[in-house]
Amino acid sequence: MGWFRKNAGDRPRLSPADGDEELEQLLAGDVDLSAYVDLVQSRSHVEKRAVAVHALALSQQLQEAVSGAGASEDPQVRLLAAVHLHNMAWAARGRGVVAVTSEQQAGDFLSLMTEAEERLDLLSLDLPGDEVPLWYLVSCARALGHGAEVALQRLDRLREVAPTHRRGHSHALRALSPKWGGTEEHTQQFAWSLSESSMAGATVHGLVPEALVEVWISRLGAAGPPDPEGAAQLWRDAATAHRLGIAWAAFTGGQNADAPWRVRDLNTFLFAFAQLGEDDLVRQALDLLDGRVSEYPWRYLPEDDVTISYAAVAAELRRR
Repeated sequence: MGWFRKNAGDRPRLSPADGDEELEQLLAGDVDLSAYVDLVQSRSHVEKRAVAVHALALSQQLQEAVSGAGASEDPQVRLLAAVHLHNMAWAARGRGVVAVTSEQQAGDFLSLMTEAEERLDLLSLDLPGDEVPLWYLVSCARALGHGAEVALQRLDRLREVAPTHRRGHSHALRALSPKWGGTEEHTQQFAWSLSESSMAGATVHGLVPEALVEVWISRLGAAGPPDPEGAAQLWRDAATAHRLGIAWAAFTGGQNADAPWRVRDLNTFLFAFAQLGEDDLVRQALDLLDGRVSEYPWRYLPEDDVTISYAAVAAELRRR
């Protein structure tokens, strides 16, 4: 997660709070489990609560505070501890594809993620109706190689609580992708079918460009031998542009400007429009973002600094 926004010096900066100022202030101070729990419980919007738990559990200082918290009587503390383990697992693995993940990384990842899954399983029973353990269990299914069927079964449980949960659907989409043993067809059809059946303004329309990005990086070598021509061809497909335009109209067609994860989705649309050469739609996305840059999907471009990749799109547009 995390997005960049302009500050007084007009320099973008990373914020894991997704626009939640109270959360951002809390993250800037010392770890305070009591304050963390109070804030999480105060977020009634299902996705905003998910944002809060995810951001708080990313804290590198949290490890000491939650040491032994797996046995805590407070389920909210146990939830933070479980999500922290989940995030530690992904950090241990790194962002590389399996082929470049070291044996040590793979071992640490498996150990941490297995324990996180066990804790989340218990929490899904202790916190009935709580969407947070459920969407992390979708992530665990993908991470531990349980297969797309298990990931989708867990997604069904999540959808009973939050039918359009953005991040839960994102993890299910990844489980269907070639990078994780799925197919391009299933990846794109999953995203398109969900977009077609969702109301205007729903953030799940952002799955359509995300599916394209996942197919693109798979063709570039994340799921087999690199196929640069096939990757480039994806952005020359008229059907790709048509579907993306429909999803964009639906995504921007509702009053949902402050929805969690929206900045990330706007960046993904912008990325796809830039690849397609859709200048008018690039301008629309840039206007809506107003300088806010998410790490995904820019991290897949060569520049180490995602803000450089983002700025390059804006600069190229000004030259046209």
